[in-house]
Amino acid sequence: MMIPDPIDQVAEIAKTLSLFVAPGNIGEVRGFKGRIPKGGFYFDATQIEQAARLAASINATAGVFLILNKIELKLNERPRLKIVFELTKDEDISRRIRLLIDLDPHSAERGADDASTDAEKESARLRMIEVDLWLDELGWPAPMIADSGNGFHLIFAIDLPNDEASKELIREFLNALSKRFSDDQVAVDISVHNASRITKLYGTLARKGEDRPERPHRLSKLLSVPAGITEVSNILIAKATLEALAESTPATADDSLFDR
Repeated sequence: MMIPDPIDQVAEIAKTLSLFVAPGNIGEVRGFKGRIPKGGFYFDATQIEQAARLAASINATAGVFLILNKIELKLNERPRLKIVFELTKDEDISRRIRLLIDLDPHSAERGADDASTDAEKESARLRMIEVDLWLDELGWPAPMIADSGNGFHLIFAIDLPNDEASKELIREFLNALSKRFSDDQVAVDISVHNASRITKLYGTLARKGEDRPERPHRLSKLLSVPAGITEVSNILIAKATLEALAESTPATADDSLFDR
């Protein structure tokens, strides 16, 4: 296991929280031990350092995650910086402001609850670069790039309502992207289309499965953050969906992507 320096870890977590929770908004952090929820807490942009310390303390025994999208201000009434079990649901998101592409090693040797090997993780890194370059050629702006501990994330800025049309737009995009880029080694996670999506809280230790030399627990971290925020339009998302389907192999492109 890579044991983080407590001071450095809190600083890295605080950096992530400050990027994801804007002034005037609230954020939510939650923990899981394996698949078992360990509760979570709310905070605002004035409480970044306290939130980072609390997240680091949860990370001593559990994996830690962060809500991606903008939370309704009606949840302001919930306790701050205290562990609670009533947490954000899809209907509690006011706007979709981020789109997550999760590239995860996917092999016969890796169980669903196992960390990745170094070789598996490197395969995910190379596939992440391939996806990023492909989207760049379609005119997409630069994303945040993150190491999740076991795979890699591309996170793009968007600005969409939290409604059924937006959900379907993102769901169809991720399915098409998976058809274009997933194989028996690396998969595009197609399950991350929901509005209250959580992602790894970068700066925390990924605690998936048993910590073993060949499948170690690793620190997650932000690798690249663009200087300015340029949102991906729904037109660009739809264009990428069509391009990905067109470039898929016939065997996969014939699958019924748009089944409801």
